[in-house]
Amino acid sequence: MAADRQRRSASLACDEPNAMSAMRDTPIDATDGLCADTTVALHRRVERLEAEAAALRRTLEAGARNEAELQRLFTLSLEMLCIAGLDGYFKRLNPAFEQTLGYPLAELMARPFLDFVHPDDREKTRAEIHRLSEGVATVRFMNRYRHKDGEYRWLLWTAVPRVEEGLIYASASDVTEQRRTEQWLRAALEFAPDAIVITDRDGRIVLVNEQAEKIFGYQGDELLGQSIEVLVPDRLREVHAAHRARFAQWPSVRGMGARPDLPARRKDGAEFLAEISLGPIRTESDLFAFTVIRDVTERRRMENALRDKEAQLTAARRIQQHFLPRAAPLIPGYDIAGASHPAEFTAGDYFDYIPMDGASLGIVIADVAGHGFGPALLTVALRSHLRSLIAHHDKLEEILGDANQLLCAEMEEEYFITVLMGQLAPRDHAFRYINAGHPGGLLLDGQGRLKARLESRALPLGILPELEFAPALSVALAPGDLLLLVTDGVLEARSNAADPFGEERTLRLVRAFRHRPAADIAEALCSEVRNFSENHKILDDVTAVVVKVENE
Repeated sequence: MAADRQRRSASLACDEPNAMSAMRDTPIDATDGLCADTTVALHRRVERLEAEAAALRRTLEAGARNEAELQRLFTLSLEMLCIAGLDGYFKRLNPAFEQTLGYPLAELMARPFLDFVHPDDREKTRAEIHRLSEGVATVRFMNRYRHKDGEYRWLLWTAVPRVEEGLIYASASDVTEQRRTEQWLRAALEFAPDAIVITDRDGRIVLVNEQAEKIFGYQGDELLGQSIEVLVPDRLREVHAAHRARFAQWPSVRGMGARPDLPARRKDGAEFLAEISLGPIRTESDLFAFTVIRDVTERRRMENALRDKEAQLTAARRIQQHFLPRAAPLIPGYDIAGASHPAEFTAGDYFDYIPMDGASLGIVIADVAGHGFGPALLTVALRSHLRSLIAHHDKLEEILGDANQLLCAEMEEEYFITVLMGQLAPRDHAFRYINAGHPGGLLLDGQGRLKARLESRALPLGILPELEFAPALSVALAPGDLLLLVTDGVLEARSNAADPFGEERTLRLVRAFRHRPAADIAEALCSEVRNFSENHKILDDVTAVVVKVENE
């Protein structure tokens, strides 16, 4: 019986696969020591092999699952994934290639991939393939691939070679729209009138426009990679670096003019005043500073000069306003007032009240051609001449005749003065006048009806030295009458639609206000002219004089 067990054990050892199963089913006879040891050993070996087989099955199953997952990832990825050969053909492509380029995958793999590359990019693509064949990985390589519709798409590549296998494992992104955006941005930067400098988190310059190169005196790519402090004077670089560090920690937009002007440094060491606008640009991997730099040296110089000029003009305006009458003389039975609003600091309009013989009052309204400082000086000269001449003459034609001769000797040819000079005679209830090229005066009765126009019958002053004036004309004044004298700045004021203010509007306003004091009428008329111009800057001086004959 023992011999039978030995023969059976030997047979099982010769047929190990069956032996495993048989051994598990064969009882061990402890009376046979040798056979028992052999059987135990075989049992242990079987268990070990079964464990190894189970582990192998799990590994193979996991590998199959991973392969399936990788295949799904490869297929479903929006990123363009491929395996290419160093022989110049695609070996495997994911569907993103067809979605991006429009070609069936089979067509892309049937032809050398260089056939699809833009002709201008083929040489650099060959060079990059050569680098890959030497084992050098590709990072951020860009070229253009032809779409099936004939257009080209910009692709950004990352690739790793397996030289021993003759393969390239690569991924690509379609950056066409990003490229277009960058081109538009760069074009916009080049059209910008100011210098633009973009720096990374460490303050290194990554992009400048042409204007920055011009302002700072650098050429080409000289500024790229340098610290932004190269554009700052040496004495301020440490402080600027500290400000830059704070900006990186707490980035925010800082508008143009929000901070005082800063000194900036050109390549040759010269300094200039700069106005700075600063803002953060955040990306997934970095923080950039977008800086707009404007050279304001000339502007500040002009502003200072303008402030000086404005101070001078303000002083001149005060002087000129000092010569305008603060109030009309009080004449029983009459209400007289005037108003004048200059288009600039100083005016070419002028009005005045001058006492004359016989308890009469000289009333003058005048307009020097143009406005500003030059005409303002001529109004002062006219005022001086008229006041001096009235002391020696009692006739208007003599006063204006002598004033004209004096002004012709003093004035440049480009200037002339329109004048309406009148003499109010309260005792006679009359207004004698001479109009020398000036807009006609308007005389209204107590009902607002137009009684008379005081039209021009002579040339303006300052044109012909030998000019002689005809005797003054006269209009009778009755209780309730209103006499209005204006400069052309009232009648010729323009709205945005280019309509003139005109005589009709003037009369409408005066009629509406005829029961108000003369000062109110004059100011209301000047205010309405400004409103008519829709509060835009008036183009000419505006002056009005009102004489009301009070009811008895």
